[in-house]
Amino acid sequence: VYGMLMARSTYEGMKLADKDKRPFVLTRAGFIGSQRYAATWTGDNVSNWEHLHMSISMVLQLDLILVDLLEMQHLDFLDGGWV
Repeated sequence: VYGMLMARSTYEGMKLADKDKRPFVLTRAGFIGSQRYAATWTGDNVSNWEHLHMSISMVLQLDLILVDLLEMQHLDFLDGGWV
């Protein structure tokens, strides 16, 4: 619940600060309903097959609860470094 309330507070605060612009909030925390206020980032991943599997699983599960704006990174996958 805390993650959703933090995203909501940030969204509403940014909207009050500048009524002419649409806020963009990016979060790693969330709860049911947080997709109304923020995009979800799955976090940094180690470039290995286990983390790739976990990231794909996380994105598919978030899609089931209608989180439609997601971001995951695996830029350095073949080099085995941190992403």
